[in-house]
Amino acid sequence: MSLLLECQPHYACALLRDAGGSFLLQLRPPSATHAANMLTCFGGLCEPGETTEECLMRELDEELAWRPTSIPPAAVYLRNSQQLIATFHPLELPGDLTLRTEPGFVAIFAPPVSLPGLPISPWHRMVLEAIRAGGSHPITVRLATQPTKDS
Repeated sequence: MSLLLECQPHYACALLRDAGGSFLLQLRPPSATHAANMLTCFGGLCEPGETTEECLMRELDEELAWRPTSIPPAAVYLRNSQQLIATFHPLELPGDLTLRTEPGFVAIFAPPVSLPGLPISPWHRMVLEAIRAGGSHPITVRLATQPTKDS
């Protein structure tokens, strides 16, 4: 595998927080292909030739009707033993943002202390727990197994 392919993640996700530190997560509908009935971060699959920044900008526009002015570097890298799976980029939501989600999806603000009791997808739970633990940045979270449809 080339170094270029090794460094290109499959997914780009946002670690969205409000001014009070709560995370903005999406509750995925029962019909969702991945992580049905679970909470995930906003973001998605990178299209061929798309940078993680372009991907995340597109996904946030599609999922929240919001285009941030810029995408900061990743704070968390999710990988398995062979490849980079996803990058997670920290973004603070503007206080005046009107939330608009895709049909069937629900935006939920979750304070960090509430995370253990919520139905968060396994990938996103690992990443949010790493952020909550306050590890040094950037954080690398390693998957023990290959991704599944519930990730």
